[in-house]
Amino acid sequence: MSKYIKARITDKQIISNNIIKYTFESKSITKNAVPGQFLEIKCSLGTETILRRPISISDTIPELDSVQFIMQVRGNATSIFSKREAGEEIDVIGPLGNGFTIDSKIKKPIIIGGGIGTFPMYFLAKTINNPDTKILLGFRSKDYVIMEEDFSALPGNLIIATDDGSYGQKGFTTEILEEEIKSSSIDMIYACGPLPMLKRIKEISINAGIACELSVEEIMGCGVGACLGCAIKLVDGDDWKYGHVCKDGPVFKAKSIIFE
Repeated sequence: MSKYIKARITDKQIISNNIIKYTFESKSITKNAVPGQFLEIKCSLGTETILRRPISISDTIPELDSVQFIMQVRGNATSIFSKREAGEEIDVIGPLGNGFTIDSKIKKPIIIGGGIGTFPMYFLAKTINNPDTKILLGFRSKDYVIMEEDFSALPGNLIIATDDGSYGQKGFTTEILEEEIKSSSIDMIYACGPLPMLKRIKEISINAGIACELSVEEIMGCGVGACLGCAIKLVDGDDWKYGHVCKDGPVFKAKSIIFE
């Protein structure tokens, strides 16, 4: 099945000054996508030579054959794409990559999103649909908090944290995770966010003996393992090897990643 798709934008929502939610129609992506997978989106409008940009799938709405992604406008490519409006056609490749493991044996997961790493975790939390899920979202300050209403509508216990304490709990997600592990019987950790956050979550999960999967964000030129631009060090027995975020991830078991 071809993953190259021409799709029609059905909705555009400005979430904040530089964050936009797009909805587009695609029966094939809606049917096949799993939480953690991503899209490669053509950003150019005409003759510009710009690489596609990887954007996580933030939700699917099967009854409407709709797919949603949230984009932070940052740089030339996303700035160009942000001019797209409802009714226009876009060029998408997807769904791509490997998603999160969802298993009925997991009873009390914690889902962690840091900053823009929050976007793909909505699809995961919605799919898990478990009232015993803890959802921990971390932001720099109150001004950066997004998607609170969306996550609040899902089953589970939502915790908002800000670095400066201007909203929700004060502290880093990693600090709050350690406290949650002490007071709760968490049996799975899912996370997406900045690399320093993911590196620390890996350490915490290993020390606590809790299974953990991390979604790694990286610039990807092709999205299918051809350009080799998103190399990542992975454990290989007693040694290591290079893998690629697009093809081998973007979701990895935490213990398999070697952070520099």
